Amino acid sequence: MEKQGVPSSFEPPTYQQGGQPSLYQQGGQPPPYQQVAPPAYQQFPPYPNNFSAPLITTIRGTPLSNPPPDYMTWSMINLVLSILVSGFIGIISSIFAYRNSQRTRFYSMIGDEVMANIYSLSAKRSNIIATVMICVGAAILIGIIVSM
Repeated sequence: MEKQGVPSSFEPPTYQQGGQPSLYQQGGQPPPYQQVAPPAYQQFPPYPNNFSAPLITTIRGTPLSNPPPDYMTWSMINLVLSILVSGFIGIISSIFAYRNSQRTRFYSMIGDEVMANIYSLSAKRSNIIATVMICVGAAILIGIIVSM
């Protein structure tokens, strides 16, 4: 009687005394071991010092001949003044302006004009917000000093 999906040459495992299936071939010897090839990723030569990838990525490009303004000086002045005069929001916007100024300079050096323009505009907007916060903080500080 043949079951569906089971070939007719299928034989159930033979059982030894004690009810355990026989793990050995008929000669009483274990089956010969087969050497398995290592996975494909181990066949490639490793990087030096056994690292799996290079640690340094070099970005090369031609610096822009006419880079957008990075507003770095304005950002540094805003940072110093916001620490002295304004509060937390002025300091945060000054830090964002300084970071965007650095990114503008970076993208100008590697030749990515689109990203340099985006970060230049973002640095300008952050500097305007920081300047307004410094002016508001200075006005509040002057008002407090005059009212005393």
